[in-house]
Amino acid sequence: MRICSEEKSTTKAQRHKIRLMRIYKSKENELLLALQQGLPLEPRPFAKFAEMHGISEMEILTLIKGMFRKGTARRLGGIFDSRHLGYRSALCAVSLDKTQEDKVVSKIRSHSGITHCYLRGWPKELRSDTASPDTSKIPNLWFTFTERDEVFDRSLKCFEKALDIGRILVLPSKRKFKVEVIFFSGQENNISRSNLPEEAKINKIKFCPTDKKLIRILEGDIPLVPKPFSRIAMKAGISEKELLEKLRTWKKNGILRRLALIVRHQKIGFKANAMCVWNVPRGRIASAGRKLAGLSHVTHCYERTRTPEFPYNLYAMTYAESWRNLRKTFLELSRKTGLRDGLMLCSLKEFKKTSPKYFN
Repeated sequence: MRICSEEKSTTKAQRHKIRLMRIYKSKENELLLALQQGLPLEPRPFAKFAEMHGISEMEILTLIKGMFRKGTARRLGGIFDSRHLGYRSALCAVSLDKTQEDKVVSKIRSHSGITHCYLRGWPKELRSDTASPDTSKIPNLWFTFTERDEVFDRSLKCFEKALDIGRILVLPSKRKFKVEVIFFSGQENNISRSNLPEEAKINKIKFCPTDKKLIRILEGDIPLVPKPFSRIAMKAGISEKELLEKLRTWKKNGILRRLALIVRHQKIGFKANAMCVWNVPRGRIASAGRKLAGLSHVTHCYERTRTPEFPYNLYAMTYAESWRNLRKTFLELSRKTGLRDGLMLCSLKEFKKTSPKYFN
């Protein structure tokens, strides 16, 4: 009888432990989501954040440090709108032969104006049970190119010459519907927004040397200490009060999107991602774009220039836990928006993923 009682007691203890683990995991996921949405611009941002979520300042700092240690966090810092800073960006693509990969990727990795670069196509895992699209005539190397507006065209032309593998397909953004790389660990879809704001008007602003220095500091990681802005202000040569006022103004004006955590999506369960594209009639693109942007699986959504080589004008980045689930997501997005004849280009290999560097 004593053994049975002990077994029963152990089972209860195990069930209790499982319940506690679920509560802890749920709370951790809630905090992960909130950290990606942004820290408050207050003298003690972690204390204010912790107060909002019913934990202590030390607990949130410990959680963030643990994420960096485990590799699930990539950066905690400022996320800026490059257009307000006087920069221009475009999605670019070239056709890459396997024999050229090392040489081309080396040049891309060393270029400060390129932050993201992927080999895109159709994964082997989907070939057995899904009809593969014909991607033989579609460029397979995709990257973002960002440069100061006044030298963008010249700089891209020079880079095209340096790559020496043919013409770069340039697909600039015409309209932005969503840029919100926020993931919710523990479920397959990321956070959605029901109320999508209109795109902010871009005003040309002159930044003084101190502003530029501050932006360069915030491009990196903010100190994981109770009063990080005090340290940042000292490094920038201004007072903490001046710094916070400036950051709040920049946020209000759309220059600073948020001061937030950036995660490594593969490390939190989103192992598959794809660029999904459709060719949408001009009269439908606004409604289709806003509908896509409101769906939880979409992190980026743009209208881009359509070209004869790549006749698609509506783009959406999607993420999932597997290639098969990603395929289901693509079909679901097409169904919910009424879009047809789309194409899903899966990110088969990540060559580069960094944050932009401004005013270098």
